[in-house]
Amino acid sequence: MRIALILLATLLIFGCGSRNFTNENDRLRAENLQLKQQIKESESKLNLRIGEIKSLRQRIDRSDAAIQGANLPILTKLKFDRYTSALDRDGDGVDDVIRIYLRTLDQHGRFMPVAALVVVQSVVIQQYEPPFLLAERTLQPEQFDTCYRTSWTGTHYTLELELPNPLPAGIQNATTKISLTEAISGIQLTAQQPIKIATGND
Repeated sequence: MRIALILLATLLIFGCGSRNFTNENDRLRAENLQLKQQIKESESKLNLRIGEIKSLRQRIDRSDAAIQGANLPILTKLKFDRYTSALDRDGDGVDDVIRIYLRTLDQHGRFMPVAALVVVQSVVIQQYEPPFLLAERTLQPEQFDTCYRTSWTGTHYTLELELPNPLPAGIQNATTKISLTEAISGIQLTAQQPIKIATGND
């Protein structure tokens, strides 16, 4: 009986203490990889910030050292890219958002990143009816900055304007207008484009 009890206790001790070391090692490796990726991203952001500080310091210290005759890029035009449209995200046949692919262009027609305050408006203009504001959104410079994208669709700012639910009856199109004020120069530009809206009654 005593031997049986000792064997039982031994089995219980080893059984309770057993662990799946393979799964534990996998978990630790995954956590280690994630931490390394976070450190890499943080270092990249830090290096960009250091570069920004150095550039600003040079601009202050060498304000009289500008190169004469240099053709500096100037924001001159806003352009709606071709994929701009209204979208039905939940598949109910009714559009619920206008997605705008906005390109900010310099005097040579090249894309130019900018810091800016942006107002997005969608206005409905119907025959024999006064125009009315369908939706509106204001993006502060830090919000607009997060809209920067570069992908297979090109380099642009992706802006989304939520549409009201339900949509007013009789809508077929809405004119979407962008009003942009560049933060550094104060340049103000606008662009607008009619966009077809699906209301589920087409």
